[in-house]
Amino acid sequence: MDIGIIVNIIEIIALIGLTSASLWISNKALKNNYYNEQNKTFTEIVKNEREITKEMEEYEDKFNRTKSNKEKRDIILVSDSKLFDFYNHLAILIDNDVLDFEMFLDYFGLKISEVYDIFMESSLFETSKDRHNMYKKLSKLFNLMGWSIREKGKIN
Repeated sequence: MDIGIIVNIIEIIALIGLTSASLWISNKALKNNYYNEQNKTFTEIVKNEREITKEMEEYEDKFNRTKSNKEKRDIILVSDSKLFDFYNHLAILIDNDVLDFEMFLDYFGLKISEVYDIFMESSLFETSKDRHNMYKKLSKLFNLMGWSIREKGKIN
């Protein structure tokens, strides 16, 4: 065999090897960047969740100090709205693949079930259709979790 052909074959093999290594390194860098962005986003969400929890505690204190039933109802409605807005925002992030669903479940798994219970009992909504229309992404998240937003025994 001619020495030139052998050199060309070696060059092609080296080029394929370098290309493969380059693709592997690029893939690792992209994955690493993705996980860094997920962690950054998640850290910000946890910070926001702590703030909303503090606000909910303040609403609860205000509710306990209030005598008027109308004021109590108003406090509940504002509190529910803020809570649902926060979790609807998380649902949007999950739906847009900005927040990993598994990461969400690891941290918010128990909390989201409590939010679901509050959501189903909230005075903000007259029907399950209202629940869905006001908080579409949150409703979708509940459905993803296996929970229905339809009221038992009612057809809307």
